[in-house]
Amino acid sequence: MNTRRLYQALIAPRSADPNTQNQEIVLNWLLVASLGLTLAAFVSAIADYISLQADYLLDRLLILCGVFVFFGLLLLMSRQRQQRIVPSLILVSIFFIAASLIIFRWGISNPFGILLFSVAIVIAGILLSARSSLYTALLTVLMLSIYISGKVHHYWSPDLSWTRQPSRMPDVISFGAIYA
Repeated sequence: MNTRRLYQALIAPRSADPNTQNQEIVLNWLLVASLGLTLAAFVSAIADYISLQADYLLDRLLILCGVFVFFGLLLLMSRQRQQRIVPSLILVSIFFIAASLIIFRWGISNPFGILLFSVAIVIAGILLSARSSLYTALLTVLMLSIYISGKVHHYWSPDLSWTRQPSRMPDVISFGAIYA
């Protein structure tokens, strides 16, 4: 399949309105990139599983498969039904929920959680509206406040074992993927 056909099938806007076309293109690129990043994370988890012989990674592999299918369904919804708002809201929610789960599991100092909150805020601003970006930022502050309050009152304690391990190349690759 050549590049033009691939672009037409996955990215090219189908809307008539120029502003909506731009948002549709960005949404489709984000969904295709999310599919690619999920696939890369899956390959990285398989490599870790093989090299470390760690059974706890099997759950991660299953989750990554589910995430890949979910992103594929969002792209299909965006392409076939020409919907932009619902997949955009779901995409922002996915990044926001992922960031929240990371923070609650591994602590507020985990850079992946903070970066994913930033991604959710930026994506909300691009795909939905500037006001949505502000709401997402306020929701992020609320989520971080809930986390800190729960930690102070000993409702939960994060797993900080990751802070004792040295950084590795997959961390750099993950940061690069988030920055991209």
